[in-house]
Amino acid sequence: MGKGRWQLRIKPSPSIKRIQKWMKAEGDRNGRGNPPPEVLMEANEYLAKAVLGFKEELEEAKLRKKRVPTIQEILDHYRGHTRIKSNLKESSIRANINSLTLIVASCYGIETPLNQRPCGKKQKALQRNSVKVAGSAMAAKYREEQVGKLPLSVLDGDMIDQYVDLRIAEGPKYRPYEVRPEHLKSKEGKLSGPDLKRVRNTIRGELRHARAIFAHASANVGNLICPIEGIYKKFRLPDSLMEFKKRYTFKKPGKVEYVVPTIRELGQLWNGMPKLKEEQPEVYKGFKLAADTGLRLDELRFLMWDQFEERTGGGFIIVKDNGANAGTKSDNERPVRISPGLYEELIAMESDGTYVIGGTHEFRQWQLGKAIADYMRSKKWKRRLCVHELRKWFGAMVADRTKSLVAVMHILGHASYDTTKGTYEALIDYPEYDDITATLPGSASDPMPAKEKVA
Repeated sequence: MGKGRWQLRIKPSPSIKRIQKWMKAEGDRNGRGNPPPEVLMEANEYLAKAVLGFKEELEEAKLRKKRVPTIQEILDHYRGHTRIKSNLKESSIRANINSLTLIVASCYGIETPLNQRPCGKKQKALQRNSVKVAGSAMAAKYREEQVGKLPLSVLDGDMIDQYVDLRIAEGPKYRPYEVRPEHLKSKEGKLSGPDLKRVRNTIRGELRHARAIFAHASANVGNLICPIEGIYKKFRLPDSLMEFKKRYTFKKPGKVEYVVPTIRELGQLWNGMPKLKEEQPEVYKGFKLAADTGLRLDELRFLMWDQFEERTGGGFIIVKDNGANAGTKSDNERPVRISPGLYEELIAMESDGTYVIGGTHEFRQWQLGKAIADYMRSKKWKRRLCVHELRKWFGAMVADRTKSLVAVMHILGHASYDTTKGTYEALIDYPEYDDITATLPGSASDPMPAKEKVA
């Protein structure tokens, strides 16, 4: 032994030898002499616990690898993992968890109390005329507590089949303001075509969110169930989980072509604007921004005055993360042109030194979208979407005037060209042009004989 250097020699115990043998087997299985860094790190953790005498911690780690975890353990790990929190919005994480617990609760008959929270004002409670599919926050918390007690092995292909049957038997959910003609309503327990389509779309969306917790090829979070690079490598995932992820449900429908609102529909909205401006100026500003710039609701509710810039070609709104909102969906800044008339009108109506739309934070966050929707419903607006429908109408007008789907994609901030094409392609006239090959040598339309050309 060298001078001044201490060495600790420990006789390998049988448990350590088994771990070392497992490490070599892992390396051979991956086609390499050395195991991957993640496997080596985990094995070193086990070795350290064995050498230092942490028997309880070592046994706990072994049991965790052998035991199938509960759904609550998986949800807590998913919600708190760094990769998930840094790549997904809180609303997306919440939607994925709510969808999974809703599916399990439906199949196991776990009843969830909705809107049972005491309310001081009965009238305010009565105004809640519609309930989201996932329920309130209190209902979602209760449902997660009950579902979380079940083992993860309950997620299998049979659950998918059972859930699909239950949702189809339950039928579609309609909002109070949605009006359906009598000939399109389901009769005698048999779903009509539109109702069946609506149920299938709901099922497809809920399964997509639930399966996102166990994604294996996500563009945002990658492979979550990989035994080496996944976030659940410390747990034992049952084989039945793959059936839950891959069980066939329905074919994905094609893109539905956008139908521009009629002149009557738009006229009823525009005729009520002077009164809206006088009685609810902040709602008026939100409506005008959505209709004249195509901004999403999340992009306009916390729009700040310092996001307005003068550039070549006029004034622009720079859509970005300003600290109060989450920015664009693609996280890239997007310039959106604003007309001089609208900008001057907003300046004249300024009510807040920071935000374009005045009022409290709670008003902008929770009440603005509902207030705009209430105004549109009061003008006999029958379409399912309200604020987002104004954005789609704006995109249709841009497509009609520019005749360019690429321009529409950039202005609206679509991450994929397919989204723009599937919605607005029908609004673009196919260009007319002459036969491009008519003037090429040897073509049928070539006026010059071939012999003359050779000569």
